[in-house]
Amino acid sequence: MSFSVMAGCDGPVCSGEIISFAEALKVSSDEIMISVNDSVDRKVLSCELISDKFIALPTSSKNADAMYSLLLTAFAANAQVNLEFNPASKQCEIGSIELIPSK
Repeated sequence: MSFSVMAGCDGPVCSGEIISFAEALKVSSDEIMISVNDSVDRKVLSCELISDKFIALPTSSKNADAMYSLLLTAFAANAQVNLEFNPASKQCEIGSIELIPSK
Protein backbone atom coordinates (compact mmCIF):
# COMPACT_ATOMS: atom_id res chain seq x y z
CA MET A 1 0.00 0.00 0.00
CA SER A 2 1.40 3.39 -0.96
CA PHE A 3 0.96 6.01 1.74
CA SER A 4 1.49 8.94 -0.61
CA VAL A 5 -1.85 8.29 -2.36
CA MET A 6 -3.69 10.31 0.29
CA ALA A 7 -2.00 13.59 1.15
CA GLY A 8 -3.68 16.56 2.74
CA CYS A 9 -6.63 16.98 5.07
CA ASP A 10 -10.04 15.37 5.03
CA GLY A 11 -12.55 15.31 7.88
CA PRO A 12 -10.88 14.47 11.19
CA VAL A 13 -7.39 13.79 9.84
CA CYS A 14 -4.47 15.27 7.93
CA SER A 15 -2.09 12.73 6.38
CA GLY A 16 0.97 12.57 4.19
CA GLU A 17 4.26 14.44 4.19
CA ILE A 18 3.77 17.16 6.75
CA ILE A 19 4.47 19.94 4.24
CA SER A 20 1.58 18.66 2.10
CA PHE A 21 -0.78 20.37 4.56
CA ALA A 22 1.34 22.40 7.02
CA GLU A 23 3.70 25.29 6.43
CA ALA A 24 5.08 26.12 9.88
CA LEU A 25 5.21 25.24 13.55
CA LYS A 26 4.42 28.19 15.84
CA VAL A 27 5.42 28.19 19.51
CA SER A 28 4.62 31.01 21.91
CA SER A 29 4.69 31.32 25.69
CA ASP A 30 1.26 29.72 26.03
CA GLU A 31 0.53 27.76 22.85
CA ILE A 32 1.89 25.44 20.19
CA MET A 33 0.22 25.51 16.79
CA ILE A 34 0.67 24.31 13.23
CA SER A 35 -0.15 26.76 10.46
CA VAL A 36 -2.06 25.11 7.64
CA ASN A 37 -1.25 25.65 3.96
CA ASP A 38 -3.61 27.86 1.98
CA SER A 39 -4.18 24.91 -0.37
CA VAL A 40 -6.04 22.96 2.35
CA ASP A 41 -9.80 23.07 1.71
CA ARG A 42 -11.26 24.35 4.96
CA LYS A 43 -14.71 22.99 4.03
CA VAL A 44 -13.60 19.35 4.28
CA LEU A 45 -12.26 19.64 7.83
CA SER A 46 -14.37 18.29 10.71
CA CYS A 47 -13.31 21.23 12.92
CA GLU A 48 -12.71 24.98 12.72
CA LEU A 49 -9.15 26.23 12.24
CA ILE A 50 -8.09 28.81 14.80
CA SER A 51 -8.04 32.21 13.05
CA ASP A 52 -8.74 30.25 9.82
CA LYS A 53 -5.09 29.16 9.81
CA PHE A 54 -3.99 27.10 12.83
CA ILE A 55 -4.31 23.66 14.41
CA ALA A 56 -3.55 23.68 18.15
CA LEU A 57 -1.49 21.18 20.09
CA PRO A 58 -3.14 20.89 23.54
CA THR A 59 -0.36 21.96 25.92
CA SER A 60 -2.42 20.70 28.88
CA SER A 61 -2.21 17.13 27.58
CA LYS A 62 -0.01 14.79 29.60
CA ASN A 63 1.68 13.82 26.31
CA ALA A 64 2.15 17.38 25.02
CA ASP A 65 5.96 17.14 25.15
CA ALA A 66 5.99 13.88 23.20
CA MET A 67 3.52 15.26 20.64
CA TYR A 68 5.65 18.38 20.22
CA SER A 69 8.77 16.22 19.74
CA LEU A 70 7.02 14.23 17.01
CA LEU A 71 5.98 17.46 15.28
CA LEU A 72 9.56 18.78 15.39
CA THR A 73 10.83 15.51 13.95
CA ALA A 74 8.18 15.53 11.23
CA PHE A 75 9.00 19.09 10.17
CA ALA A 76 12.77 18.53 10.28
CA ALA A 77 12.54 15.43 8.09
CA ASN A 78 9.39 16.30 6.11
CA ALA A 79 8.15 12.98 7.42
CA GLN A 80 4.93 11.15 6.70
CA VAL A 81 2.36 11.65 9.46
CA ASN A 82 -1.22 10.92 10.39
CA LEU A 83 -2.51 13.82 12.43
CA GLU A 84 -5.95 13.19 13.95
CA PHE A 85 -8.11 15.91 15.47
CA ASN A 86 -9.74 15.69 18.88
CA PRO A 87 -13.41 14.88 18.09
CA ALA A 88 -14.55 16.52 21.35
CA SER A 89 -13.20 19.92 20.30
CA LYS A 90 -15.04 22.32 17.97
CA GLN A 91 -11.75 24.00 17.07
CA CYS A 92 -9.01 22.03 15.33
CA GLU A 93 -6.95 20.49 18.12
CA ILE A 94 -4.52 17.61 17.73
CA GLY A 95 -5.81 14.42 19.31
CA SER A 96 -2.99 12.16 18.13
CA ILE A 97 0.09 12.14 15.94
CA GLU A 98 1.48 9.09 14.18
CA LEU A 99 4.95 9.40 12.67
CA ILE A 100 5.36 7.01 9.71
CA PRO A 101 8.94 5.81 9.13
CA SER A 102 10.24 6.07 5.58
CA LYS A 103 10.91 2.80 3.79
